[in-house]
Amino acid sequence: MPPNEAAQQWLVLFDTFVIIPRELLWQGDYENRLSLKTIIEALPPSAAWDALNEEILKRKANEENPFQEESLRLLISVLRGDVASRKASLAKIGTLAKNTKNANERQRYELNVETFINSLELAASSGADKMAAFSKILTTEENRLKKGSSTNEDLDSYSNDFDIPDLLQNAKEEAVTPLIVRSLKLNTKLNVEGNLTRRLTAKLALKHIDKLKQPLWNLVETKDEILLYEAMSKKFTTKEDSSWEKNKADTVYFLNLIAEDRSDDAAKFVRDLLKQDKQQDFSLEWGEIEEMQRQGFGTQVLAFLQRMLTEDPTLPFWKAYIEFSAHEGDSPKAVTFMRESLTKLDASAPARAEIESHLYEALLAADQVDEGIEMLKALIKSGPRAGKVDDKSLIDEMKKKWEQLNIAVSDDVFDRVGANVFGEKSNGEEEHIRLAEKLVKLGVLLERPELVQEGISTAIASYQKISLESYSRTNLLQEIVSLLVELKRGPEAEKLVIDEMVFLAQPKSDQSYGSNDDNEALTTLAWIYSQAGRSADIVKMLDSVSSWNASDLSQLVNNSFGNEPLLLIAAQALADQGKVDEARLVARHAIHSFPQKDAGYAL
Repeated sequence: MPPNEAAQQWLVLFDTFVIIPRELLWQGDYENRLSLKTIIEALPPSAAWDALNEEILKRKANEENPFQEESLRLLISVLRGDVASRKASLAKIGTLAKNTKNANERQRYELNVETFINSLELAASSGADKMAAFSKILTTEENRLKKGSSTNEDLDSYSNDFDIPDLLQNAKEEAVTPLIVRSLKLNTKLNVEGNLTRRLTAKLALKHIDKLKQPLWNLVETKDEILLYEAMSKKFTTKEDSSWEKNKADTVYFLNLIAEDRSDDAAKFVRDLLKQDKQQDFSLEWGEIEEMQRQGFGTQVLAFLQRMLTEDPTLPFWKAYIEFSAHEGDSPKAVTFMRESLTKLDASAPARAEIESHLYEALLAADQVDEGIEMLKALIKSGPRAGKVDDKSLIDEMKKKWEQLNIAVSDDVFDRVGANVFGEKSNGEEEHIRLAEKLVKLGVLLERPELVQEGISTAIASYQKISLESYSRTNLLQEIVSLLVELKRGPEAEKLVIDEMVFLAQPKSDQSYGSNDDNEALTTLAWIYSQAGRSADIVKMLDSVSSWNASDLSQLVNNSFGNEPLLLIAAQALADQGKVDEARLVARHAIHSFPQKDAGYAL
């Protein structure tokens, strides 16, 4: 494309973006929502920047929004490295902010403009200039926090965090240190770029622990931050924290205590942690296991886990113990240890059920496949085991549903909601379904159809017992449907969804998500038809089924089966039925909401 044409098209895109109402911008997929950031990312290549500059200079003044035109001039001056033009635009924007008549508007503009200017200076500079630009940003943030106002009120994404760039790339430690110490005094979270700068920040946080207004758990990443973790835990004793950063820091600290041969401290730490209700699901993820093994501490961790499980078999470490054993080549020993542990427990002991729920995994890892399958079948036959809800699955479902409703929710909000929701009891159907799905996959792998059938029957029966209030209900239905379609059992998947729709149509005393349940079931049915090439049935369903509770497809933009939006399923079905114009119209809407999906562009 010629440079002048590329420049003109980008300006058309920009002008279209600025007139779209905010409520429309906030529709669609949260992570891929149209924003100023995506408009900037759509800029033409550098070969077109001179042409873009010429086009911007030709534009008439915008009296209603002079900031808009001057911001374009500022942007192109930064892109082209035109220092004089950049400074002139920055000065003019500052003047426009100061001349705003409304006092509240003026203060808001001045704060936003100051942040914007400083951020541009930081991005466009290097060396000493970058240090000076960061110092300005830091001063602005200090002033903002003193005034108790938000400089980010009108930006695309609001954040309470403060970003520290990789300062050690631009200056020596003695020059960087004062700026980091000032940053540590801010009452906000810090995001630090660059490994060396992060290490220095952690080191200074420990030295100036008295200046911290809140814990900075994200600085705890290696054994070098053990003392920082302990200092922050001591300083912030009264603040309950269930954030992702705190949970990760807990795990880093715990594992590195073991690596440092402080097993007694590690044992006390984990016992204290597990006394807190919100931490009852504390466990080790595979990535953490792999990292400890990579560092050569697999044997120490395995020995520690066996010690802890010997002392208290109810601890949530059996899965990690099995995985560590498998990757250390000790699966047979793990099976022996688990069996010995069972012999020491009464039949009614809670720990017995915990061990039995994991023994089949150890048997499979030790290549004792037949016995492992029999143990898994016995576990399934015993029925759902009531217990605590799977917090991770629950929060994932909460995020999915809220994003489908176009609600932008920060991790802090999820932490607060999670603190209220987590700890609830489950009747065990969800875990029962997971076990049944494992049996199905083993049956496929071993070419044993009787295992496949047993697993599917169990999964469906357990699903039908799940409360309508469960956040995981829709996700589990889609899991079972995906499994059935993968096994080329589409008619069974169709029947399952139709039965679900009949069930939803019946009057009930308990609460549910209302019409959203119907929409999700219909979307699942549309996906099944798409996999079977039944495009005519999809179009008929969209045209004639009233329980969509929507006047047209634009109101169903948030409906999806897994990662496949209903809009794209519908567009493909319309195209297959020869309704090309309608298909393109729906595809264009899908591209707006899901710009990362190639299928929309293909249509």
